[in-house]
Amino acid sequence: MVQYFKYMNKSILFILIMIIINGCNGYLDDTDIDDTDIICTNEAACNYMDDGNCNYGTVCNDDTIECDASNCSVESSGNLNIDYISSTSIGGFQFDIEGATIISASGGAAETADLNISASATRVIAFSISGRTIYPGEGVLVVLDISTDEDSGSCPEDCGVCLEGVIISDGGGDALDATVENCTTINVSQ
Repeated sequence: MVQYFKYMNKSILFILIMIIINGCNGYLDDTDIDDTDIICTNEAACNYMDDGNCNYGTVCNDDTIECDASNCSVESSGNLNIDYISSTSIGGFQFDIEGATIISASGGAAETADLNISASATRVIAFSISGRTIYPGEGVLVVLDISTDEDSGSCPEDCGVCLEGVIISDGGGDALDATVENCTTINVSQ
């Protein structure tokens, strides 16, 4: 080991020896660091030069970005449960909706099974990279936060929202037969 140090710069060697002998003496003590020591320095962030991690705002339904989500032009009409009845495990799903704009998708059996849920204004996709599945049974598959026209009624009773283009797969990615009942219930069979 002495031969190794022989080739190192003497100042680096001195620093290493001092650290070994004295320890860090608080130089790396993270008890002095808190969230107020972090300042956002990205000019694109909503909280530029403020304390804390950078906040890039909310992507609104019309694909604009607002620092305050309440400034998004599309407001929620409410939640819509997408239900399922299945005699087999579900590894992933995709569907489009007609009659509303999707603001977000979360919850239900998809979230419980730890599926990755993604939504655009008209499509929801959920899948598992690790092979996790939704157990056979029935219940709420996923909950959509949607926006509808004011004249279309209240959801889910009479807002006219229906699923289209439903694709369901098992844990291995193979397609399963699926039908839509009452516009918002997916019936899955092998």
